[in-house]
Formats: sequence, structure tokens, C-alpha cells
Amino acid sequence: MTKKELVSRDMLGLLFLQHGLHSTSRFETAMQAVRNMVATANDSRVWLAGHSLGSAIALLAGQNMAKTGLFLESFLFNPPYVPVLVEKIKNTKVKLGIRFTTSMITAGLMLAMKAPQLRNQSADSFATLSAWAPPLYVNAADHVCSEYIGYFEHQNKMQEIGPGAIENAMGKQAEPLHLIPSANLSINLNLSPEYKRAHSIHQWWRQDLNLQSKVYTYS
Repeated sequence: MTKKELVSRDMLGLLFLQHGLHSTSRFETAMQAVRNMVATANDSRVWLAGHSLGSAIALLAGQNMAKTGLFLESFLFNPPYVPVLVEKIKNTKVKLGIRFTTSMITAGLMLAMKAPQLRNQSADSFATLSAWAPPLYVNAADHVCSEYIGYFEHQNKMQEIGPGAIENAMGKQAEPLHLIPSANLSINLNLSPEYKRAHSIHQWWRQDLNLQSKVYTYS
């Protein structure tokens, strides 16, 4: 995965992750391998793990299995989060304001939609996934995955307020594939002065690793 000839291929995967990863041959091959292994060895003996684009594939494979009632142990390192980098905004109030406004607009639009069957299907899917809380390992200095920090904090706040249930459970008819209801989020608090180090897989086995972990459970 570190060979020069594969770099453009993997960057292409990141660029189209939100909408196209599930239809790629790479994911289809991985998904078939997971199904075969579960059928052979039993789901309790199968773990998923990945870094960066591999983490995205593991996340999507875990989602698909969770929707069938099989919750595989999954370890996701620096999973990509594609949308606008709100987390990089320094002003906390501005960040909260942007996320809150977006949520309220989304909730209002979904209430206005006349497709209750589709909304109910989405709600059922989100509720099923909420029981699966895989460990996510992110670095705040890594713009590829740092948005997960604000995503889960915001989801908690929206659940406390109320409209979050509309936005997250009913409003996501075609929710981005990288978003999940629940997770055990671990943030690397060690200083990472450069992006390459912040996104590196090597950071996760440093002896002086300083993690801040929190379980987010959607209900």
C-alpha cells in the first residue's frame, strides 16, 4: 500500500469515498472474503482492521455485517471523513453554530418530505447499527479523520436537544457510508507537528502513546 504506483489509486478512493466505495471491485472482493470467513470460522472469531482507506473498507464491511445482526470486532485507524473540515475552525462557538444550523435545516427538510416508508427504513437501519460500536482511532491533527471528533460531540448535543433523532435516525435516506451511530472513539493526544505523522499507522504502537477515549452510544 506504500508503493508509489498505488498512491494515485488510493487517493482516488479517498476522493470518492462518500458515494462510491461500496461499488468498487476492491470493496466487493473484501466483502466476499469477510462473508466467507464468517461462514467458515464463526463471526465471534473474525476481526476487521484497517488504516486510512483500508479502515474505510473495514468500516463499510462491518456496517454491512451489522445490518444482518452480526457485530464483528473492528479496529479502525484514521478512518476517512470526507465533508467540509469544520473541526479545523478554531472558534468553538462558530463550529457549534455551523453544525447546529446544518442539523436544524436537515431536520426541517426531512419533516417536509412525503416519503414515510423511506424514512422508516432509514431509521430501522440506523437503529440496527447503533448496537455496533467499533473502536475508532483518530488524531486531531489529521484532517483525514479529525472530523469524527466533532461529529460524535455534535451528535451527543443533538440527542440532548431533540432534533438529532430526526436528523440522524430519520433524515439520512442516503447517509454517507462513513458515518456510524455509535463508536468507541480514541484520540491521540501526542503532538503531531506534521500531517504525515498524524496520519501514520506507526503512531498507534508508540510506547508513550497518550489516548483519550470515550464511548458514544446512539439511542
